[in-house]
Amino acid sequence: MEIVTGILGNFIVQILLGVGAMVFIISIGEAIGKGMAGRTRQRSSEEKHVIQSLQKEIAALRRELDEMRSLSVDHSMSLDRNVEVLQQRVQRLEERANERETLP
Repeated sequence: MEIVTGILGNFIVQILLGVGAMVFIISIGEAIGKGMAGRTRQRSSEEKHVIQSLQKEIAALRRELDEMRSLSVDHSMSLDRNVEVLQQRVQRLEERANERETLP
């Protein structure tokens, strides 16, 4: 026991043991950090893939919305044209009816 106390009592040995302990702790910290960084990189890669697929789906939905908007505008214009034609026909019929009423 006196030998251990004598060795540990030496200032230089204490410094060397402290440096060794710091190197050991830093090595463990580096290993843990690398493991976490690898998992983070893998997770971020997966997240990027998910984000890209979501962006593709959003783009597809936007295209569908544009198509639906275009179709609704086309149908609306077609309906407007049909209404105009019907109004013209009704107006001509009313004019004919008025002409017949004014005739003796």
